[in-house]
Amino acid sequence: MEYTEDQLRFIKENRPDLGLKIVPSLDNVIVEFLKKYEVFVKPMTSGKRDVGGDVTAGVITGLLGADVGMDAYGVKGQQKQTEVQEWTQWKQWALNHKDFEVFRIEKIEKVKSSNLEVIKKLKDPKIQKELEPLMRDYISPESRGVSDRTFLLGLVAGVILLTIAFNLPNWTKDDDSNSYSFEKIYLVQNLK
Repeated sequence: MEYTEDQLRFIKENRPDLGLKIVPSLDNVIVEFLKKYEVFVKPMTSGKRDVGGDVTAGVITGLLGADVGMDAYGVKGQQKQTEVQEWTQWKQWALNHKDFEVFRIEKIEKVKSSNLEVIKKLKDPKIQKELEPLMRDYISPESRGVSDRTFLLGLVAGVILLTIAFNLPNWTKDDDSNSYSFEKIYLVQNLK
């Protein structure tokens, strides 16, 4: 019998000995290894986008003008480049460290090996027979009527609509001191 991802989660909740473990990424293993040496860095790549930093620089541009905004974008870019370089250097240091391979095997390969053993057990007819009473209690997402993803999507949409509803008077406020009108937001967006 093949189990779905949702069924595997249910089995793990009720029979932890038959639960699959999450295999950490190499970057996560490197971060954990570096922590042993009191080096605290985050994985950074030049391909990642910092949406929060972009929004902040955009707000600065809107409020203080294009010159100041471009300076903010420049500073943000320099900070990101520095973080990427720092991460790359520490990552290389960890990968070249004499103890790293043993650490990597312990953190990644042992988890993979453990997962293979669990998969073998789950394919064993004897274990499947053992799990039958448990699986009778399982309720699939389809029979619940709403999938988790649909529920979360609805929840997010509701929060967004409520936020807009409660903040609409503030966004349309148009006095000269604190103007957040849609026209000015549109103007700022078109300056880019």
